[in-house]
Parts: sequence; C-alpha cells; structure tokens
Amino acid sequence: ATFQFTFPFTLAAWVRPTSYALWRTILVKRDSFANNDMVLAWVFTVTTGTVQLFHGTTGFAFSYVPPLNRWTHLVVTADGAVDRLYVNGTFSQQLTATAALGTDTTAAVVLGSYNTSEAELNGGLDDVQVWRRKLTDATINLLYNNPYALLLAQSPSKQYFLPAAGGLTVTPSTLALALTTFIPTVSTPSV
Repeated sequence: ATFQFTFPFTLAAWVRPTSYALWRTILVKRDSFANNDMVLAWVFTVTTGTVQLFHGTTGFAFSYVPPLNRWTHLVVTADGAVDRLYVNGTFSQQLTATAALGTDTTAAVVLGSYNTSEAELNGGLDDVQVWRRKLTDATINLLYNNPYALLLAQSPSKQYFLPAAGGLTVTPSTLALALTTFIPTVSTPSV
C-alpha cells in the first residue's frame, strides 16, 4: 500500500527558499503532470514564488510569497471546497478550490522535488507534516507557536524529515518514521 491523500487534509512545513527561478517543490504525490499520474503538488510557482496547491493538474495559487533566505512556517488545509493558507500560525488567504485530487494511487510521495531531479527546492525544508483532517485556526496557531505541546496532545498522520541532499521519496516502510528530536516535558493543551 502507498500513502493516500483524501479530503480533508492539512499540510504543514517550515520552508526557507533561496530561489524561485524554477518551480520549487515542498511535497508532491505524482509520477508526472497528468491527472491519472498524480494526486497533488504543493509548490512555489516558477519566477513569482507564490504558494500553490495543485489538486491533480488544477492549480490554486495563493498570493503569498515567502521571503527568500528566511524560515517561514506554512500550512495549507484543503477540504474539497476551500483551500486555506496560514503563514507563521496566522490565517492568510482562502481560495475556492473544488477540483478533485488526481487519481494515481500508486504515485510516489516526494519531499523537496517532483522526483529526484526535477523542481528541487532550493533552500531548506523542515518538520513536514501531513494531517488526515483539516486543522482548526487555533490548532494551526499552536502548531506554529508551541509545536511540541501539540505533538504531545495529538499526533499528525506522519512526519517526514528531509535528508541533507535531494528529495525524500516516502514509501510504506518510511511511513513509520517517528519524531526523532528531543521533546521536552510540557503540559498537554486542550485542542
């Protein structure tokens, strides 16, 4: 079995782009750019750097452009009707997004590139999270401001940590990755 995306879901990541000269990838589930060969793509648009979420081959571009050479926390929620973008824990923009996801259930999930050599993210990517539900505004704010407390209270579906070079292809065997950093003792918030 491969990792599947269905509505609703939430994607979260710390990003530090250094260039928008080409398409730059945060996370994709695709083999090629065709509805029957992909599910979704979370990218920075070529040249402009706007955050964009593709449902299959239909892209929904937010107006926000993360600053170059600076860490920014991005969260996108999608429910099949609306895509919402959050920047550093705060709601930024909502788009009507009724297009279905692509249909390729066997496509690879890849972080930081479309595959091993295309649309590679120039910069940094950290703490990528996939949630199988639409997080609330309060939860997204907590995820940005106190992520360890949130992780203790309710775990995301999976967490993936990008290796030092190249993209990371997520396979069924890597879905069992766990948080590997030290989690300090904190009180569990009610979320």
